[in-house]
Amino acid sequence: MLDETSHLQASTHVHARTFDEELVILDLERGQYYALDEVGARAWQRLTGGASLGEAADALLREYDVARATLVADLIGLASEWIALGLVQRRA
Repeated sequence: MLDETSHLQASTHVHARTFDEELVILDLERGQYYALDEVGARAWQRLTGGASLGEAADALLREYDVARATLVADLIGLASEWIALGLVQRRA
C-alpha cells in the first residue's frame, strides 16, 4: 500500500522525455508509450526524482491550487497505476 512516505523510481526499461508541455514515457520492454500533460509531467518528475509522495504533494501544492488531501489521493492513484503498468517501482 502506498502512502505519503513511499518513494518510487522509474523502471530500468522506461525512458521519459519532455516535448513542449508534455512528457512522453516510453516502455522499451513492452513497446508502449504514454503521454502526460503538464501536471502529470510535474508529478512524474517529482516522484521519479527522489521525492516521497508527501514531498511531491507539498511541492505541487506550491504550483497548483488544490486541496492537499485531494492531491495526495490523486498522486497515490497515479503512482499505483504506474506501478501496475510497470513504469515505476517502489524504492526501498
